Amino acid sequence: MKREHSIAGMSILLALLPTGSVVYMGGLCYPTHSSSIVCMGLVILFIGFYAACFVRTDRFRFALPDLFAGIVAVVAAACYLKYPGLLSLGSLCLPVLYAGIRRVGKIYPFFLLCGTAITLVLLSLYGYLQYFRLLPSHSSYFPVTGPYHNPAVYAGVMVILLSVLVPYLVIVAFRRRQGKGVVRGIIAAVLLAVPVLLLTEARAAWVALGVSVAYTFFYAYRYTCASFFRKYRRAILCAAPVILLSGGLVCYQLKPHSADGRLLIWKVSLRMIKEKPLTGFGINGFPANYMFYQARYLAAEGTAYERYLAGDTHLAFNEPVRIMVEYGLGGILFYLLFVGWLLTFPAKWNVVSHTARTVLLTMLVWGLFAYPFRVFSVMVFSTVALACLANQCKPLRVFHCSFSRAFAAFLFLGSALLGCLGASTMQAYYRLQALARQPAADVRELDTLRPLMKGEPAYGYICCLLPDRQKQDRLLKERLDAYIHMLPSPVAFVWKGDVHWRLKEYEEAEAAYKKASEMVPALQTARGRLVFLYHDLGREEEALRLAEELLTEKVKVYGFDTHALRLKLKKTFEGKLNNCFTKKSNAYEKK
Repeated sequence: MKREHSIAGMSILLALLPTGSVVYMGGLCYPTHSSSIVCMGLVILFIGFYAACFVRTDRFRFALPDLFAGIVAVVAAACYLKYPGLLSLGSLCLPVLYAGIRRVGKIYPFFLLCGTAITLVLLSLYGYLQYFRLLPSHSSYFPVTGPYHNPAVYAGVMVILLSVLVPYLVIVAFRRRQGKGVVRGIIAAVLLAVPVLLLTEARAAWVALGVSVAYTFFYAYRYTCASFFRKYRRAILCAAPVILLSGGLVCYQLKPHSADGRLLIWKVSLRMIKEKPLTGFGINGFPANYMFYQARYLAAEGTAYERYLAGDTHLAFNEPVRIMVEYGLGGILFYLLFVGWLLTFPAKWNVVSHTARTVLLTMLVWGLFAYPFRVFSVMVFSTVALACLANQCKPLRVFHCSFSRAFAAFLFLGSALLGCLGASTMQAYYRLQALARQPAADVRELDTLRPLMKGEPAYGYICCLLPDRQKQDRLLKERLDAYIHMLPSPVAFVWKGDVHWRLKEYEEAEAAYKKASEMVPALQTARGRLVFLYHDLGREEEALRLAEELLTEKVKVYGFDTHALRLKLKKTFEGKLNNCFTKKSNAYEKK
């Protein structure tokens, strides 16, 4: 196949990638999370086969980004071997995507721009339909989430797409190098997306978009900006801190509890880093350990406000912090080395190199307040950007050999292997859901799915759900221990306490309820269980003290569970509670 045709074919396949992030597929575990992995992973496999079979290159030379990509590929393989699941399998597809783009060596940006603009329009329309309640939201707390479970993820994907289109408008369109129809279409897509982005109230995405736009203007018009700065240097130096401080205060006041909650997570994470600064906690170390450290911190040093803020989370909301917690000093040095290279390396000045750098910069800025490495769509866009940037870099002189055939073999065999693993994983997912719908299903059949789904939280949950339905408490206790080891949470500890209570292991039940309460003090469920446990054991004084505490304290969200708990407490301890506490509780419920 001629080189021009192979480049055009690869560019068309890459243009299909963004649309995979819009698809919503029912019938999957966590469909808002899994749909994009399945759809985009399928396109990536087509890209791998296409690059291996239909692209001809005489010579390939390594560049510095290939070393970064190679290290990330090794980490992705290690993650899949330790915790196999759909997200880790999708991460294994990223090296195939990167290698396919590198093998072609060049893409036509027009196709990517069209695919990005179409995807942005579809996402924007999705948000408008949810806002006007013509489509259901995927969260009970937020009206606008797009095809995702959270507006933060929705806004993050939209910001990445905008970071592709804005550089094009600034660099190409403003210099009149493209047809008016294309420019108007892209401008319309951008203007359509901005109101939806504001509706998400995702401050981290706003900051990332602001940085990417500022970077684009500065780099495109750096000489004009430099002369403007020299002319108005004093005014700029005086106004910049005021503008930044005002913007920060506005973002903080928009959701102060959310911002303070992130500060609490980072404060606890620093204590984790202090304990293992060199080696870290390993793969999946943050979600497997954070809640225990939060419980320890809140019990020893936490203020009343921090105990109120603390929630059930397994995300660091800061990628450098998470990397330092899990991979220690080596991980954070690798991250900083990549950031330094991205900001300083020399590359050809064209729209592809600048757009790719802007996409990566947007992802890094968003990662200071969010979790881009848990959003597969963002990982795919970043991989495409890194590969396009590597195609613009000078090759390393230490490698003089041709790796064309080796690359083709890697792409073909890798795509075939991932295709087989993907088909087996999807079958395992559907089998898992079929078992979850059968109350009398054989629990041991779940063990056959373990090699493909050990790292999937849904698998761990259903492994506990079936024994619970069948009243196999001894087996349920073992499965809960394994589930807590992978993903500890107060809900799991409450569940564990219930099992111990049914088995009449009262000390273990009390310890489990207390651990759940220490993790998230504002969660009343665990202390409610303690009240009734103490009541059954005859420890009436402790039960009354906890009941009065639950009836009078302020809760984050007064829902049906809280209302039912308070009614049960009043009925159980009728006539034993102080009248003042009962009046305070009634007055709070009427608000």
